[in-house]
Amino acid sequence: MDFTDFGKQLVGIQLVFTDKTQRVLSPVWTPDGNYIIVQRQGTRPESGPEFAWTLVMYHKDGGSGAELVGKDKSPGWHSMSHDGKYLYFDVQLCSPLPFGHTDPMLGCAQIRRMNLQSRKIEEITGGQAEQQDRGTSGGGIAPEVSPDGRFVAFGRRIPDGTESYKGHVFGPRTALWLRDLQTGEERLIMDPVELDESEEISRQMPILPGMAWSADGKSIVISQGGKIRKLSVGSGKVENIPFTVHVHRTISEMAYSPLPIRDDAFEPKFIRWQTASPDGRRIVFQAVHKLWLMEVPTGKPKRLTPDSFTPGEFSPTWSPDGKSIAFTSWDDEKHGQLWTIAASGGEPRAVTKEPGEYLNPTWSADGATLAYSRGSGATLRGRDWARNEWYDIILQPTSGGVPQTLVRVSGQEGPGARPQFGPAGRIYLTEHRIEKGDGPFGAKSVTDLVSVQTDGSDRRVHATFPYATLVQVSLNGQQVAYQEGDNVYIAPLPLNVTGQEAIHVDRKTPVFTIKTASQDGGMYPRWRDATALEYGNANKYFVYHADTAKTDTTEIHLTVPRSIAQGSIALTNARIITLQNRKVVERGTIVVKAGRITCVGVCRTTGVDRVVDTKGKTIIPGFVDMHAHHHRESGGITPTHNFESAVYLAYGVTTTLDPSTWSEEVFPLAEMIEAGQSIGPRTYSSATPLLNGRGPNFNELASYEVTEHEITRLASYGVVSLKQYLQPDREQRQWITDIARKKGLRVTGEGSSDLLHKLSMLMDGQTGFEHPTPYVPLYGDVAKFFGQSHTVYSPTFTVGGTAPWNEEYFQQINDVWKDAKFQRWTPWRELMPHLRRRWMRPLTDYHFGVQAQGLADIIANGGYGAIGSHGQAHGIGSHWEVWMISSATGPLGALEVASLHGAHFLGADKDLGSLEVGKLADLMVLNANPLDDIHNTANIAMVMKAGTLYDADTLDEIWPEKKPFGAYYWLNLDQLRSDTKPVDIFDQK
Repeated sequence: MDFTDFGKQLVGIQLVFTDKTQRVLSPVWTPDGNYIIVQRQGTRPESGPEFAWTLVMYHKDGGSGAELVGKDKSPGWHSMSHDGKYLYFDVQLCSPLPFGHTDPMLGCAQIRRMNLQSRKIEEITGGQAEQQDRGTSGGGIAPEVSPDGRFVAFGRRIPDGTESYKGHVFGPRTALWLRDLQTGEERLIMDPVELDESEEISRQMPILPGMAWSADGKSIVISQGGKIRKLSVGSGKVENIPFTVHVHRTISEMAYSPLPIRDDAFEPKFIRWQTASPDGRRIVFQAVHKLWLMEVPTGKPKRLTPDSFTPGEFSPTWSPDGKSIAFTSWDDEKHGQLWTIAASGGEPRAVTKEPGEYLNPTWSADGATLAYSRGSGATLRGRDWARNEWYDIILQPTSGGVPQTLVRVSGQEGPGARPQFGPAGRIYLTEHRIEKGDGPFGAKSVTDLVSVQTDGSDRRVHATFPYATLVQVSLNGQQVAYQEGDNVYIAPLPLNVTGQEAIHVDRKTPVFTIKTASQDGGMYPRWRDATALEYGNANKYFVYHADTAKTDTTEIHLTVPRSIAQGSIALTNARIITLQNRKVVERGTIVVKAGRITCVGVCRTTGVDRVVDTKGKTIIPGFVDMHAHHHRESGGITPTHNFESAVYLAYGVTTTLDPSTWSEEVFPLAEMIEAGQSIGPRTYSSATPLLNGRGPNFNELASYEVTEHEITRLASYGVVSLKQYLQPDREQRQWITDIARKKGLRVTGEGSSDLLHKLSMLMDGQTGFEHPTPYVPLYGDVAKFFGQSHTVYSPTFTVGGTAPWNEEYFQQINDVWKDAKFQRWTPWRELMPHLRRRWMRPLTDYHFGVQAQGLADIIANGGYGAIGSHGQAHGIGSHWEVWMISSATGPLGALEVASLHGAHFLGADKDLGSLEVGKLADLMVLNANPLDDIHNTANIAMVMKAGTLYDADTLDEIWPEKKPFGAYYWLNLDQLRSDTKPVDIFDQK
């Protein structure tokens, strides 16, 4: 059967509805041909719980539709009895959390029937397994009722049954069963069918491929094995229905451009806390962990503190007379203090006595008092700033007198509340709270503008904001500036009618006129006077004049040396897996000079500064992890010894991209690493993704113009790629890709479980996709289309897919939490509580083999892959990715994906990804050959990044200097005890 010309026959198409705020699946006609029943899901945040569907009936001529089954039932696949009386459908009864644990055989998936006249719902299958009740029916999905209404065909898993594809065995497999609705008898009629999607996390597509009864009820047509089959219901005989189609598609140009990696000095882009002196002639700001002063508008920045002052410096603020600057510090071992320093320079003077987590000082109008934020002390117990449970607002004389606690706010104010001396001598601050919504993901943040007296009494709430991160009251109390979506806005503030009742300030439904002060980014707003508002963004400082709507702009150009190992070093007598055209040198030398490779293979070492004999070792390129979420803990107050980054380098990951993280977590750290002030992989990011709707750090993409402003903001931070995160409309996704082309950026995307959704993104020029495509196996049509478009597929095998998350495979087969290296580099709270108690499953329940085969087939057709550890197990997780890929590609192919392909996606394959002359010297020295056993990638002796050689266990530097990594502040040896003590130990002498 050839359907090549089928599309030409489609005439007279009529749209039933065009509402972009809804998406529908699986249309089913009512027997009279007048109505269509569909699964419907809202595409906007206000639509309700994610992953929840309704069943809605539309008239063929249009309308808004009538809801038959609500989202509280989580209905899915549905079919209609031919007499029009009954609607059969399956339901999901278990929460999607934790992901990968919605086993349908436990009763998480069941079949229901609705009497359409009475709307009464009956159970066709029922019962769930509980700890003390084995009441599950075994589950049921995808009910398809027979023409005579007596039978319903449905899917159910065979618990110990598996299936195989290209050598990969996986299960439990799904079979097709038949229920006699008259007698209740069930029997197996087809085994196997395609693997069902019951455990897929987002529920964005049909749970099984399509099937339909023949008009006489004797057979069922169903998709299975990549083909169309005809099943004889009586005999169980399965026949093929031949089907071919010629596909020719024109796709858009891919958003892709090279990313050269430079070795010379760089200009930091992510500058913070830009603020001007009272006379406006100078600004102070923070960059690469230090404070800098600059004459406005074109002065050369210089350090505020002397070189002898070694802690990190944060949140500067000028005294009212402009003679002093208050700021806070952070040191990994000594913790933090509050300081003042003369604006002309000199030695800082400590205001506080006790070490702590101080931030956001502000001066009283007379300069006699400082208000500031102090954390709960999380860092003094081996944690980081983001884990503070609360923050106190403190008042303290600038002379260093006794501190006075005013009010305590929640940890949601992290990394620290920002108090403000405001009108009537009151202290103003913001408080964030969470309002619960529908479903497990429906909660939203609300910000209150609060004030108290200077003794902490008389709390008043003046205004509420849906997504504001920072709010500042004007000096005369008549206006309020706030930061939302990392832009700045101004609204009227009638203070006299607030306090007991707050006004609601919302750009979407404004009660007063709201002025837009920035469109391309704005942070740290502060009023200079009644009408002038200052703020910063990236390497710029702005003053917005609210009375004229004009903005003054000052650019900041600070040049910082890049940390590149100088001198030369040779690694000799090693096996070298170059990944250059799959070349392997069985015994050779790598020579590195000034951070770049100058020779590979047979090399002279005469005159080389340092020669390291690596006999018996194997050298491979450093890994390039393109989906590593490892910027979560610092709250933007980044320690110099940051375990979240260092652990990746210790495991040989020399370059990472975090495609979804708070900008203030990642970009300051990335610039610290480039400047040599912190140890970690070369770090890139997409910042906060381009998410659906709006939030504290992102904006709704309501038009091409708004989208361009949003991407301009992100580009100013230094993003190298954009993450399109399930934008609901194809038009929005096309805007993103088109603007990315103009700006030389790549576009990756939250993978989407909907294959058609994914194909449309590919056709519109998106560079790549993240997370597993949940259809397994992935057949040749999809593999060819993805491959021939040269897309980059990063499956992040550790998470997502059609079954339990694959990270649990490694947690099951090994005592991961007992590994000495992992214990060194991972705080015990992030390691032991999660891994000691593990799920035990048949190993075939983990589907990484057949998932990896899909990636291998895409690569074979011209596409690319990338590893993505997702931050599930920092460092070692990147190796888990490689090991899983190897199950389909073999060891060498897996190493290519881990290094070469990641470098390609980044656009940096001229500098990274293989061991070639001219490329950066990023490599691992292994104790054993990964081509013999891919698991040897984790048996690392040394790691080199841009020529600097480290011990892989400790990250002590070996060359060009010999120096220890420093204190592992997160280690708590008491919590790592594994001994046994007798109950009467204190009675023993």
